[in-house]
Amino acid sequence: VDAPARGHAIVDVVGGDEVEYREMLGAYRAAMGLLPALRVTLPGALVGAAAALSGLMPGAMLTRDTWT
Repeated sequence: VDAPARGHAIVDVVGGDEVEYREMLGAYRAAMGLLPALRVTLPGALVGAAAALSGLMPGAMLTRDTWT
Protein backbone atom coordinates (compact mmCIF):
# COMPACT_ATOMS: atom_id res chain seq x y z
CA VAL A 1 0.00 0.00 0.00
CA ASP A 2 1.37 3.36 -0.99
CA ALA A 3 1.50 6.21 1.48
CA PRO A 4 -1.16 8.87 0.90
CA ALA A 5 -0.18 11.99 -1.01
CA ARG A 6 1.26 14.72 1.14
CA GLY A 7 -1.49 16.64 2.89
CA HIS A 8 -4.13 13.98 2.28
CA ALA A 9 -5.27 11.38 4.77
CA ILE A 10 -8.33 9.34 5.63
CA VAL A 11 -9.36 9.62 9.26
CA ASP A 12 -12.05 7.48 10.87
CA VAL A 13 -14.07 9.86 13.02
CA VAL A 14 -15.76 7.50 15.43
CA GLY A 15 -16.36 7.41 19.12
CA GLY A 16 -17.60 5.15 21.85
CA ASP A 17 -21.09 6.66 22.00
CA GLU A 18 -23.95 5.46 19.82
CA VAL A 19 -26.01 8.40 18.62
CA GLU A 20 -29.21 8.32 16.61
CA TYR A 21 -29.10 10.20 13.31
CA ARG A 22 -31.74 12.70 14.47
CA GLU A 23 -29.70 13.41 17.62
CA MET A 24 -26.59 14.02 15.55
CA LEU A 25 -28.42 16.43 13.25
CA GLY A 26 -29.91 18.16 16.29
CA ALA A 27 -26.43 18.65 17.73
CA TYR A 28 -25.22 20.09 14.42
CA ARG A 29 -28.16 22.53 14.28
CA ALA A 30 -27.59 23.60 17.88
CA ALA A 31 -23.88 24.15 17.23
CA MET A 32 -24.79 26.35 14.25
CA GLY A 33 -27.22 28.36 16.37
CA LEU A 34 -30.28 27.08 14.51
CA LEU A 35 -33.63 26.21 16.02
CA PRO A 36 -34.57 22.53 16.28
CA ALA A 37 -35.87 21.13 13.00
CA LEU A 38 -39.52 20.27 12.54
CA ARG A 39 -39.86 16.51 12.91
CA VAL A 40 -42.61 14.53 11.24
CA THR A 41 -43.11 10.88 12.16
CA LEU A 42 -44.74 8.64 9.55
CA PRO A 43 -45.97 5.08 9.98
CA GLY A 44 -43.64 2.54 8.36
CA ALA A 45 -46.51 1.07 6.34
CA LEU A 46 -47.20 4.47 4.77
CA VAL A 47 -43.56 4.96 3.82
CA GLY A 48 -43.43 1.41 2.46
CA ALA A 49 -46.47 2.09 0.27
CA ALA A 50 -44.94 5.36 -0.94
CA ALA A 51 -41.69 3.53 -1.72
CA ALA A 52 -43.55 0.90 -3.74
CA LEU A 53 -45.39 3.56 -5.75
CA SER A 54 -42.45 5.89 -6.31
CA GLY A 55 -40.31 2.91 -7.30
CA LEU A 56 -42.43 2.65 -10.43
CA MET A 57 -41.07 5.99 -11.65
CA PRO A 58 -37.69 6.14 -13.39
CA GLY A 59 -34.96 7.72 -11.28
CA ALA A 60 -36.95 7.56 -8.04
CA MET A 61 -34.86 8.02 -4.91
CA LEU A 62 -37.38 6.30 -2.62
CA THR A 63 -37.93 2.68 -3.67
CA ARG A 64 -38.48 -0.62 -1.90
CA ASP A 65 -34.73 -1.23 -2.07
CA THR A 66 -33.80 2.13 -0.52
CA TRP A 67 -36.48 1.86 2.18
CA THR A 68 -35.55 -1.60 3.45
